[in-house]
Amino acid sequence: MGRITHLSAVADAHGFAVLFPDGYKQSWAVPGSETPAQQAGIDDVAFIRSLLDSLGPRYDIDSSSAIATGISNGAFFVQVLGCRLVDHLAGIVPVAGLMSRNLAAHCTPSRPISVLEIYGTADALYGGDQNTLSFADTLAFWALADKCPGTAASGALPDTAHDQTTVSTSSWTGCASRAEVTGYAVNGGGHAWPGGEPLGGVEEFGITTEQFDASELIWTFLRRHR
Repeated sequence: MGRITHLSAVADAHGFAVLFPDGYKQSWAVPGSETPAQQAGIDDVAFIRSLLDSLGPRYDIDSSSAIATGISNGAFFVQVLGCRLVDHLAGIVPVAGLMSRNLAAHCTPSRPISVLEIYGTADALYGGDQNTLSFADTLAFWALADKCPGTAASGALPDTAHDQTTVSTSSWTGCASRAEVTGYAVNGGGHAWPGGEPLGGVEEFGITTEQFDASELIWTFLRRHR
């Protein structure tokens, strides 16, 4: 996660703390999934809660309004945290991971939480499947949970990278408790962290867009909601 995202360098530049927890056998427990953590019955929500509770006093930081982010299985897991750990979170930023249908059926967050969802249209689950909500339906789920009024405002980032990708944005504002729900759809983008190190070859993972830096975007998101 640290190597792919360069979040440590972004944190050092802007003065915020970043934590990289390790999941069981490099996985996280997500309802309905077959990850090693889920199959072993690991309570990863309790694990993250304990980490935040212990690190806040130790390092004199406010760990009650964190931003949770992750990629792939980690992104599916931060959706779980958005449902079950809102007392410790200001927002979630899932990258290349959506809302599982199993989780959506039982997700009742105790208060609104801001969401920034980033996903590539060339990634396998962009349109959803029998186990996963689509990118659009994941955003709609959070907009409903956050009591966002009306429909999303659409936009686009300028094409500065000329790397065969473009970025479309959708955003709901005026949501309950000043929450926001925003989606970045990377048109032509693959299973990747935008602006980060590719997970592997283009043939397997698709294009890693350079149209924006997801880690810098997370900082601006954190700054709005901390």
